[in-house]
Amino acid sequence: MEPLDIDGAYLYTPRIFPDHRGTFHESYRSAELTAFTGQPMPVAQVNCSSPSSSI
Repeated sequence: MEPLDIDGAYLYTPRIFPDHRGTFHESYRSAELTAFTGQPMPVAQVNCSSPSSSI
């Protein structure tokens, strides 16, 4: 998590987990954002997956 020049804005760069099926990453995790900013955002978790071209 990296603070940006805009007050209250942050850049989150997720870890990407690739395998033979494609990739997976958590695009949002509530506890991590709250711990960093001190402000809750009531979304539990958001994930994104991208299948490889062979599926």
